[in-house]
Amino acid sequence: MALQATVYHLQIELSDVDRGVYEALDLRLGRHLQGNLRVWIDVGTPSADRLHKASKAAPRVVVFTQHDPRLLAKEAATRAIHKVEQIEVYALEPAFLDQLGALTDRNARWTLLRNDGVLYVTVGDETASTAVTKHALTAA
Repeated sequence: MALQATVYHLQIELSDVDRGVYEALDLRLGRHLQGNLRVWIDVGTPSADRLHKASKAAPRVVVFTQHDPRLLAKEAATRAIHKVEQIEVYALEPAFLDQLGALTDRNARWTLLRNDGVLYVTVGDETASTAVTKHALTAA
């Protein structure tokens, strides 16, 4: 018998000033993989094998890491990875994810604002922020 998914209900007010995108999102997310995989999102420093698997399984792979992105690039160089040049890597400040995790429960309302490369997430009266920098897994 398959395990039930834990359902998260996130209401997000998104303001991406850098791209001129402003939207209200009402999301219900199950914490499991099922059906058609459209985007594989990983947090941390996934192994080269995991990146290869993700890149073969999904048309888009995005990694958010709070670690030094050079560690991820070094790991990625240990084996051939399917479409490695298309994998998106974004570095976040280490304390950001801890702060955001402490602010978020199963029924969270987030307000997201991205401006000048900084992501601001407001939950209730609290705001967590981080610089978001894009990195490549391969040398250009």
